[in-house]
Amino acid sequence: MTAVRDDVAALLHAGHTYRQIMRELGVSNHTIIRTRRTLDIPLPPGRAKHTPAERAAIDAQALVLLRAGATTQEIRSTLRISPNRICHLRKQHHIPVPHRDVWAGQRRTIDEAFTLHTRPTASGGHLLWTGPRSGRGLDLIASGRKHNARHIAFHKHHGREPQGRVWRTCNQPDCIAGAHHTDALIRQAHKRADKAFPHIFGTDA
Repeated sequence: MTAVRDDVAALLHAGHTYRQIMRELGVSNHTIIRTRRTLDIPLPPGRAKHTPAERAAIDAQALVLLRAGATTQEIRSTLRISPNRICHLRKQHHIPVPHRDVWAGQRRTIDEAFTLHTRPTASGGHLLWTGPRSGRGLDLIASGRKHNARHIAFHKHHGREPQGRVWRTCNQPDCIAGAHHTDALIRQAHKRADKAFPHIFGTDA
C-alpha cells in the first residue's frame, strides 16, 4: 500500500499540479491521487469539475482559438480541456484542421501570443503561464523573436521595462501577473518605505 506523504500533501494544498509534484518530488501519479483522497484535499477552483455554464464558456473560448488557427496543444495548454473535446468542437462546427505552419508562432504579435499562452484564475488575480519554457525561463515567441514572458507581463502592468531581476511575490505556481511581480526599483522603494516608517509614525526607539 502506498503511504500518504506529507510533502505531497503540502504541495497539493499549495495548488501545485500533479505534473509539477511528480517532477519536483519524483513520486508516482498514484501516490498523489491516494494522498489527495486520503486527506480529502479538494482540487483548486480552476481545476475542479466545471458546471454546465462554465463548460459552455470554455467551449466558446476554444472555438475562438480554433477559428484563429491555434493548434490542439495550444488550446489544451491554455484552457486545460482534453484533445477529444477539442476534436469534437472542431467537427461539430466544421472547422478544418489548419496546415502545419512552423512559422505561425513567430508571426504572432506579442499581445496575441501573450493572450494565447496565459489563463486567468477564478480568484486571487493570478495569471497562469501555459506556454513554452526553457529551464526556468518562460518563452514568449512572437514578432520573429523570443521574449521573456515575465518581462512582458511586468511591462503590461507597470508601463515600463523591469530593472534587474523580476521576482514573483505570490504563492501561485506559474503566475506571471504583472501586479504579482517586483523588480529592483520596486524592491528598493519598499526598503526605503520600511526604513522611513518608524520616523514618520514615531515608533523608532
